[in-house]
Amino acid sequence: MVALLAAPWVSGSAGTTRSTRTPRAPARIIANDFLGVYAGVAVEPIEARTQTSVVLTGNLFQDNSVGLHVSNVTDEAWYQAYLGQPIVSTPVGVRAFQNTFAGNTGDFSPDYAMRVIGESDMVLNSNAIVGFDVAIQLTETTYAPLDVVAEYNLTDGPTLFESDLGMAPAVSNTNLVGVDAMHTDYVDDGVFDDDFTPLPGSPLLDGGTPARLDPDGSVADIGHLPWR
Repeated sequence: MVALLAAPWVSGSAGTTRSTRTPRAPARIIANDFLGVYAGVAVEPIEARTQTSVVLTGNLFQDNSVGLHVSNVTDEAWYQAYLGQPIVSTPVGVRAFQNTFAGNTGDFSPDYAMRVIGESDMVLNSNAIVGFDVAIQLTETTYAPLDVVAEYNLTDGPTLFESDLGMAPAVSNTNLVGVDAMHTDYVDDGVFDDDFTPLPGSPLLDGGTPARLDPDGSVADIGHLPWR
């Protein structure tokens, strides 16, 4: 798991270390595989007046409890106990382009690929989301509403967003919901031997945003493979 914290701290498999990057500069996570962990990427603020921002491009999130976890919950009791001091709300910015979220471990019901808690600014574009009941869960009504824009994403499940926020995100009719991605060989069985190459005629091919091109100069595909 990669955990991105709002102060310039970055924690991962090697432990928590001080980063030299400017706190407001976005962390860029490109062409990685996050397989079989609790959360592939977790973005959480832990320090007041410091903005967390992350750009995810070309990553594969497979068979995790949740692929992307974004939280702006900063005043719950367990946060205060963990940090030793209360902190104030800090916006979280996430840009996710051309990633694949596949499968889950069944730790949540309904199953979802991304969970967003509290105030966040998100752009989700050209992502393939397969094997989930709900692609994105938006939750926590006690915090500021989210600004979420989703375009050119594909999910084979019945629901793109599930929200208890009392507001509807900006969901474009360019998103494909309940549509088969037509991968060459993907089985949600917890074994990481799948082939995510789109079959001929797959809606993933050239199905991404026309505002972006794949690295080879062609119209953007949906999903992570153009970055491999």
